[in-house]
Amino acid sequence: MPSTLPGKIVQGVVTPGTSTVTVPYASIVPAAPEQPAGGSGFNFRPTPIGPTPAFCQVAFVYYPGGEGPNTAGPALDSPGIPKGQPAYDIGQKQAIEIVISLPLNSADQGPTNLGAVNGAWTGGVMTMGAPGQSGTLNPSGFGEGLDGANATYAIRQGFVASITDAGEQYAGYFTQGTPGNANFAIISTANSPYRDKIAYGTVADWIYRGTWYGRQWADAIAEVYYGKEPKLHYYNGGSGGGNMGMGQLQHHGDEYDGFLIGAPAYRWQQFRLADSWPALVMRKLIQLDGAGALPTNDQQTALYNAIVKACDVQGTDTVADGMIADPRVCTMHFSAAANICGVTGAPPRPNCLTARQAAAFDRIFDGPRNSHGARIWYPYDISITFPTNALGTFQSTSYNSATLTASTVEVVQYDHANAAWPANNCLFVDQESLEMGTTNATGWAACSSPGVPTTYEREAAIGSRIGSDLGAPPIDLYTDNQDPDLKEMMKHGTKIIQLHGSADPAIRWRHDVDYYNRVATKLYGGTKAADYEKLQSWYRLFVAPMTGHIGGGFGPYWYDPFVALRSWVEHGVVPKTILGVSDSHGLVRGRTRPMCPFPQTAIYSGFGSINDASSFTCGGNLEAGVIRSGTGRPIQGLPVACDDVKTVFGQEDSDNLDFRSVGLTASECSEHLPPRHGDALTRR
Repeated sequence: MPSTLPGKIVQGVVTPGTSTVTVPYASIVPAAPEQPAGGSGFNFRPTPIGPTPAFCQVAFVYYPGGEGPNTAGPALDSPGIPKGQPAYDIGQKQAIEIVISLPLNSADQGPTNLGAVNGAWTGGVMTMGAPGQSGTLNPSGFGEGLDGANATYAIRQGFVASITDAGEQYAGYFTQGTPGNANFAIISTANSPYRDKIAYGTVADWIYRGTWYGRQWADAIAEVYYGKEPKLHYYNGGSGGGNMGMGQLQHHGDEYDGFLIGAPAYRWQQFRLADSWPALVMRKLIQLDGAGALPTNDQQTALYNAIVKACDVQGTDTVADGMIADPRVCTMHFSAAANICGVTGAPPRPNCLTARQAAAFDRIFDGPRNSHGARIWYPYDISITFPTNALGTFQSTSYNSATLTASTVEVVQYDHANAAWPANNCLFVDQESLEMGTTNATGWAACSSPGVPTTYEREAAIGSRIGSDLGAPPIDLYTDNQDPDLKEMMKHGTKIIQLHGSADPAIRWRHDVDYYNRVATKLYGGTKAADYEKLQSWYRLFVAPMTGHIGGGFGPYWYDPFVALRSWVEHGVVPKTILGVSDSHGLVRGRTRPMCPFPQTAIYSGFGSINDASSFTCGGNLEAGVIRSGTGRPIQGLPVACDDVKTVFGQEDSDNLDFRSVGLTASECSEHLPPRHGDALTRR
């Protein structure tokens, strides 16, 4: 047992409710051959990946000691368990599945790596989290260097690897009857006095504790196996694994030397509620004009082409390369009204749009706003490729459905602490849509018990301030990993590289910008150039234009960025840029482009190939942005940053925008906010 942890283990990973061992307690995983260059998206390899040596694997179920209803278990951090609420259901025990992978030591004939401490081990531990809701142990990894939960990358680096199920398998089995059920933290046990309540200990296990337990176990097992304590600790993960990383960053950041985080799924409830914003907008379009109003693929293609044509060259982006450098700027000066039938330059019928279709697209690209016109969250950006095509659902999307995503359904069920809450039939984009109810319903039906018709802004407030139907506290306070106070890890000297594509249809990249600005303001007082410079000394955010989720898409994106993190941590080499490379689905295969530390962007030098990164330098300020007046005159200022200011957390149904937390003021933003597009989706 680690000296820092109590509890017991059961050897091997056993499927809950059975005696089936899915991962043996201790085993040697055979070596794997070299992987050739090629592929795209998650599997993009511009160069071959070397062979993976055999490694040792240890797997077990850890019982830290938490038990229902009131024993929370070790290492509970703020905000803890709310008063009067259960940590776990009665009879439920805290249980975490853990797998530790270890390069072979000298006694097991491990090959000696450069800088090795013992056998193939180079002295480090790489902690990881799985993609999605992070409740599995062996999902496929992402691209080389940002590997999600693929232990082989850590082994090739000579690192011990740790991954856990974040407590979801056994929790899901106990509360929902299915291991790893998405509603694992909602108590649905028949006859339980805590039925339709949240098991808050399980939430803490998911958000930060389970992953931290795994790191503690990795340290302890490494010390036994190699005879020495680990000297370096890294976190590496993207998407849901990025959410686990943000949990470690905010709760245990000073225990790590470096973090590599890609497209993190943190602020979980807030961003996943926004997953269905396009569907809710389309729902209202159907209510007004019938199911025939849903845009066809050809209409969507024509609109996407018009967007790229209008926004390819703008601001500091002087190169006509088919790439939109900052979709926020594009959204502020482009309207889908340009494609309305009969408008000069619009495509011919049947590929042009009706006025209401155009208004629907504008509302989608603008993102969730409340009845006061205040931003609640961030949109599916205008540069995301649509309709869905050969790039796949992680690099493209479609706007032709009024059915909510499964992710939003889960969010609403957590808001109400009820796994049977019929979210798809009860959530509407605004009050007018709610009042129209099932008019022309296609993709939803009448709202029935235990549901109650609700609007997006009301639901956002339920999650952040109001709480569940039975009086439980608002769930977002416990799930959303959004604390910007990173001073302890700053003092420790921890380094962070965070990556996100600006055409990511799975997770909105703008909430990374919002969080980054909150950290700059919290620690340094604002978001001026000097504040960013201080923050960049240890925390760098890199945005890849036209790149989808964890790579892929039309733009160049990162390959093996962990090398840059190691160089920064271990040798003091600051990552001034990260090289982006286009895969076979890119606009130009093999195109390279520097990814710049936010808020800088890649600027063409005026010389050399636009497909070669050496022709670009980093400069400018994406937060300044550029919009055009009615006459086409560029207007410099703060329109982009100001337009992205959202409501104060907990006040999503108000007009109170949170300027202060992102280093801005209402007065300076009042000079820069552009007029809103007209909304033909509102009858009144």
